[in-house]
Amino acid sequence: LATSETVTALALDAKQENLYAGTASGAVLRFDLRAGDVAAAETAQAGTASVTSLALLIGGRTLVVGLADGSLSTWFAVPHSDAAPRLTRVRDYPAYPGAVLQVAPSQRDRSFLVSSADGTLGLQHSTSGRTLWRGASPLGATTALSFAPKGDGAAIASDGRLASLAVANPHPELSLGTLFGKVWYE
Repeated sequence: LATSETVTALALDAKQENLYAGTASGAVLRFDLRAGDVAAAETAQAGTASVTSLALLIGGRTLVVGLADGSLSTWFAVPHSDAAPRLTRVRDYPAYPGAVLQVAPSQRDRSFLVSSADGTLGLQHSTSGRTLWRGASPLGATTALSFAPKGDGAAIASDGRLASLAVANPHPELSLGTLFGKVWYE
């Protein structure tokens, strides 16, 4: 695949149908690997800062995009009557104080952990669009982040040190907005 952009992050869905590339200019490229002509990528602009992290949530359709300026958003392909589905920004989350370094999706629901360059950790939920928790990492800026398979813990690494975190996240999808408002699902 060819691109004139400097690629800074990659994500491939589990079915290996879509390859996402984040660029230094803040663009997200989506290559449909099922198409005969994969050289033509769909382009969406996530921001002006470099894309630092890409991750797909459970189901492989929602893409989390983190930027060097701390911006965080979720995207998915939205069908249009006049054309094929286009990559569309669905939600923006409050910005992190530092560049988004890692995003670790839950294997059970639409929650995801985020670490930023200043040592902030966060727990977000995609469907409700909520920030469930945000605080300081016990290790400062992380070099690796992983969500436990049952969603009840996380592991973080930084400069040769490891730490585990307990996560209590029983019903992250519940909010007044999801109970009484409109919810945009994939």
